[in-house]
Amino acid sequence: MSRVGYSRIELLLDKGNRRIDMKLPAKLPPEALIIERDTREQLGYTPDELRLPVVDGTLPEGDYRLAAAPNLAVVERKGDLSDLMCVVGRERRRFETEVQRLLSYRHRLLVVESSWEEIEQGNYRGKVSPNAAIGSLLSWQSRGLPVLMAGSRKRAALYVGRWLYLVAQRHWRQLRAIAHGITDEVGSQRNCEGVS
Repeated sequence: MSRVGYSRIELLLDKGNRRIDMKLPAKLPPEALIIERDTREQLGYTPDELRLPVVDGTLPEGDYRLAAAPNLAVVERKGDLSDLMCVVGRERRRFETEVQRLLSYRHRLLVVESSWEEIEQGNYRGKVSPNAAIGSLLSWQSRGLPVLMAGSRKRAALYVGRWLYLVAQRHWRQLRAIAHGITDEVGSQRNCEGVS
């Protein structure tokens, strides 16, 4: 078991000059992070596949997000090429609306459990040409929706879990820096007030 380093953070509140001692781990423990999976997600990733705890909920868009920060990051999953070809073809208008909503998140990701090569080879059912499919994916990328072609379900699940963890870890570090800044500022004020 790895040891997690903690930082002691002391905050002085304006009302009543109460002290709050908080211990924040230096690194966000993965087991503390909970992924929310959309209840409509068919064949969704399991906690073992994501390597993170999962709860089910109804998401307004996307298939996975951080439960503790629901407006921070979202993942839309396309399980196979037939699923992808539906949104490139006959369900394009609906998916374009979904893309617009995904773009409102600070962090967003479209993960596909297939590869570019599989699209190029046309290994799918449907009337969408490989060029049209690739053009759609590149268009969504150019508009700000990263597309991860994972190549397999196993790899896609692993990358989704890892990506959500990295997003959370990055923001965890920012929150710790803010908390340290507040405590440093409060400590400086207290030291200045004590010296006359």
